[in-house]
Amino acid sequence: MKSNKDYKIHKKQSQFVRYVLICILIVAVGIALMVQNNWMKQTSEPLRTQSPLLAVREVGDGVKVTLTTLKEEQPYLVEYSVDPQTYSFTANTYKKLNEPIQEIRYSQGGELWIKRDSEWSLLDEDLKPLRTSTTGPPRHNESSPSIKEITKVGDTFQTTIKDSNGSEWSNTFLKRPLEVERLASQEDVWVVLLDGFVVEIVKN
Repeated sequence: MKSNKDYKIHKKQSQFVRYVLICILIVAVGIALMVQNNWMKQTSEPLRTQSPLLAVREVGDGVKVTLTTLKEEQPYLVEYSVDPQTYSFTANTYKKLNEPIQEIRYSQGGELWIKRDSEWSLLDEDLKPLRTSTTGPPRHNESSPSIKEITKVGDTFQTTIKDSNGSEWSNTFLKRPLEVERLASQEDVWVVLLDGFVVEIVKN
């Protein structure tokens, strides 16, 4: 038969265990609330996605094209060399984009820059950042063609392009055009960036 002393010890042990269980329960509930709040915060914030972007510059007898693309749902920045005869693209180097960028620009000296939020980054030949700036560089080509008008007709987009010299041309695309650049300055060859990271070469 247990003594009064043993009973008191057993009672204290039971109370201690109860307190420990209550503390563990409180901590578990707190963690659950934190996880839920973080999840709700993430789901309430709009998902930042990468938009299709394009930049073109002539290099000697050839052309370089840099654009954003998607591979297995991951955004990449890719620099291509373009064959001046066949206008086929060959990838030179690429870089995975962990955060969206808003603009690609070649400077007047032919350097490649990208803009992320309010910061510009100069990239080397391997697309690695060399330095940053709060202002963008002067454009490689200040006078660029522009998309003047887009009319959706059924499942197609009838588009009018205005060149930097004032001339215009039209074409029909299966996806909405986003950007256009002249691919060869001495010829009417154009690279058109379409919605969905689709690139189309147009010869007039």
